[in-house]
Amino acid sequence: MIHKDISVADFTLLVQKKLQSLGLVEAHPIADGSLHRCPTTTKPQKKNGAYVLYMGSQPFFWAKNWETTAEECVRGDFSEAKAHREERRKAWQRSLREKMAMQEKVAVKAKALWKDFLPAQADNAYLRNKHIKAVGVKESREGTLVVPMYDNNNLVNLQFIFPDAKKRFLKGGKKQGCFFGIADNGGDPRFPAIVCIAEGYATSVSIHMATGLPVLCAFDCGNLEAVARQARRRYPTTNLCLCADCDSKSPIYPNYGGVGLAKAIQAARLVGGCVAVPEWEEGDFNDLFMAKGAAAVQKAVADRRSYSAFQGLCENKPEALQAKNRSV
Repeated sequence: MIHKDISVADFTLLVQKKLQSLGLVEAHPIADGSLHRCPTTTKPQKKNGAYVLYMGSQPFFWAKNWETTAEECVRGDFSEAKAHREERRKAWQRSLREKMAMQEKVAVKAKALWKDFLPAQADNAYLRNKHIKAVGVKESREGTLVVPMYDNNNLVNLQFIFPDAKKRFLKGGKKQGCFFGIADNGGDPRFPAIVCIAEGYATSVSIHMATGLPVLCAFDCGNLEAVARQARRRYPTTNLCLCADCDSKSPIYPNYGGVGLAKAIQAARLVGGCVAVPEWEEGDFNDLFMAKGAAAVQKAVADRRSYSAFQGLCENKPEALQAKNRSV
């Protein structure tokens, strides 16, 4: 039987299955096209089995158990599988080129739109609801907050935050690795000693207002790792502090802190950073800022710990977080 469009891995697995079905013992078959003798499961001290294996472009396998007289013969063809892999590779490259071209168009659009928006006012509904000030953001005439998204100091996308807290980005624009820097000094490694990384704009501004520290807004937890990588390149010796959201548990992230804390720990581990958590069962640093003020946020950031201290956190909450939410 000829197996067309079969991969090397699948053909190798098929060979192992055929050897087992024949009762032949050969953990690592020699694929040189020559005849080889091997033991059988019933008589491991003798070599009553034989096989031939060739793994060229048209692989061939033959084996026989001389005790039972059972034998197997398999042929394959790697050429079609190779052609399909090449086709998939070209399709992936084509998709990547189209994606990058779209991102470039969106970046041009983002720059044009950004110029037309006005600086956000203190009475902006979203800012007022979150008890934060406008830092480097603008707003539309309808009151939608507009947050710029940068890729290495280059404006490439915009986030729109509506008064009801719903958010969206420019469709097709780049997001992975993009951030909005608050009090970011452009990557001067001499300053500062600590840079915080958080998810949303309100959370990031709350941390900055409370601590005065620079904060990189990553926009969501799925972008924390990519932004942490960017931050480490910008600040090779700076202590990076991942300020985690404590999200609710889910089937995929069933442990304490949910996906927000899990992603923050993962990003901190990647760059050798530390992790700070708000003192809530569920919530973020903006929740803490609004409920207990700047001092509570300062303490939470000051109590940051190395990512290694969070080993087992998901199963056992740290002592500092044992208390339930307390009303103000």
